[in-house]
Amino acid sequence: MEVLSNPGLRERHWKNVQVILGQSFNYKEVSLRELVNFKVDQYINEMEEISENASKEFTLENALTKMKKEWDSVKLVVINYKGRGVLILQGQSVEEIQTLLDDHVIKS
Repeated sequence: MEVLSNPGLRERHWKNVQVILGQSFNYKEVSLRELVNFKVDQYINEMEEISENASKEFTLENALTKMKKEWDSVKLVVINYKGRGVLILQGQSVEEIQTLLDDHVIKS
C-alpha cells in the first residue's frame, strides 16, 4: 500500500494501475479494502514500477517549478550591438544570468 500512497502519483499513473488490475475505480476515493479485493498484491512489481516513475516525474516537476520561480525575477535587457542588428545582454546582472543559466543546464 505504501507504493500506491506515493504523492507523485497522478491521474495518468492511476489509469495504468486500473489497466493492470483490470478494474475501473475512482482513484481519489478508492479504499484499502477495494484494492485488496482487486488483488493488487499480485501485481506488486508493476505497481512499484509505476510508483518509481511517478516519483521521478514528481522530482522533475518540482525542480522545474523551482527553476521557473528563479527566472521570474530576472529581467533581460538587450541592446543592438553597435547598430549591427546583433542583440546582446546589457547590465550588471549578465554574470548572474549566466550563472543561473549554467546551473539550470547542469540540473537538467
